[in-house]
Amino acid sequence: MLSVEAPAAAPAAVADDNPLVRPFGSRPVGDLEGVTSKVEYLTYEGHKTVYLTVNFMRVAGVADGKPVEIERPVEFFMPAGQRSEGQQWITSTMRLLSMVARSGGSVAKALADMRNVVWDKGTVRYGTLVRQDGTEVPRFHDSEVAALSYALQCILIKRGFLDAEGGQVPVAALAARLAQREGGGQALDAGADLASQARAPGTPGVGTGKPCPECGAHALHKVDGCAKCANCGYVGECG
Repeated sequence: MLSVEAPAAAPAAVADDNPLVRPFGSRPVGDLEGVTSKVEYLTYEGHKTVYLTVNFMRVAGVADGKPVEIERPVEFFMPAGQRSEGQQWITSTMRLLSMVARSGGSVAKALADMRNVVWDKGTVRYGTLVRQDGTEVPRFHDSEVAALSYALQCILIKRGFLDAEGGQVPVAALAARLAQREGGGQALDAGADLASQARAPGTPGVGTGKPCPECGAHALHKVDGCAKCANCGYVGECG
């Protein structure tokens, strides 16, 4: 009698398990790798200095059917010993960012939204912007919240978690960067230049024009029919 063997069953596809959005109910037990940054900026009250810390953890998962491991932030905080009554909002903001990070929400979007916060006390000077000719000009923000969210973006850009524009780096690229760093190479850090621009500022500028979309200074005026920034040289619409 003739017998026919049944074809072998195809291997079951591995379901994706995105390590970027997996929620964690609380801070994991044990040690975490962290980055602490000294942030100096200028407000209408004068020079201020704070230290901000971001802690990262390794998270394994599956992307496009392949196992991957990435590093993602899960904890934001301001170290103890520098908290004053006027800085309670910073502690509160760090707690909220930590909650977003551990819940699997978009840290990139949260920080981008924070950069749009405006107050009525004048601009805050923090960081620099490099012009096309290589010279540096100060960067201005519409509030203290916006300035510190930019500082946190710089930390995550330098770490390779966000791209140079503050957008989320895809899972595949995050896994490749971590693997390269584990192999002794440098992280694929497209945003290192931006992060290095967050240096200690000098005296804050006083702007009377419209806010510049490039550097944030209120120094946009009409010059020869064109909108031009007196701080960074940005040229906008003409006519």
